[in-house]
Amino acid sequence: MTREETKDLMAVIRAAYPNFYKDVSPETVKAALNLWAAALADMDYTAIQHGFSEYLKKSKWPPTVADLREAAETLLDKQRMLAMSRRGIQKALDGRNIKELTQ
Repeated sequence: MTREETKDLMAVIRAAYPNFYKDVSPETVKAALNLWAAALADMDYTAIQHGFSEYLKKSKWPPTVADLREAAETLLDKQRMLAMSRRGIQKALDGRNIKELTQ
């Protein structure tokens, strides 16, 4: 993720949890942005967005960086498993089609 994407994400989190962030100083916001940008630099922005969407449905508290990373990794793991299942099904179907053609 880029710093700008992190800034956008933090704005969404702030909108979702307005009471939690209402008395935060601009200096604290800037420090948090720098910290979060560094901690999320290796993550995919779309995965983090989807992870936050899932997190938002389940928690009344704002997420930590660790919460967002975990939610994103859970979704990515599900996507990987689905892709593996699809490849397995396609491989089985391809094998079946070859056998049917040779008979």
